[in-house]
Amino acid sequence: MLAGSSRVEPGVVPADDITLEWPTFTAAANQAGLSSRYGGIHFLHGDFKGRRLGRQVAAKAWAKAERYVEGSAGEPACAEHDPTGRHPLSAQ
Repeated sequence: MLAGSSRVEPGVVPADDITLEWPTFTAAANQAGLSSRYGGIHFLHGDFKGRRLGRQVAAKAWAKAERYVEGSAGEPACAEHDPTGRHPLSAQ
């Protein structure tokens, strides 16, 4: 965020340029969760449920990305895949 670029207090804050970074997506999610609680947007229970849901979505997104890399993204993802990656209900 560039110095003075706040839409709430333009020209005033932040006083200096700010770059936020985290070592992992989990660390970023944890900080965002705490921030939303401190800001009164979410309560503890909602924060934790949101983080759990985020991890579930991330796992599915990662699996889909891996299938794109492997060239099989068009195939359905389910527990019934055989070791070759073919769906049991697909045409032989």
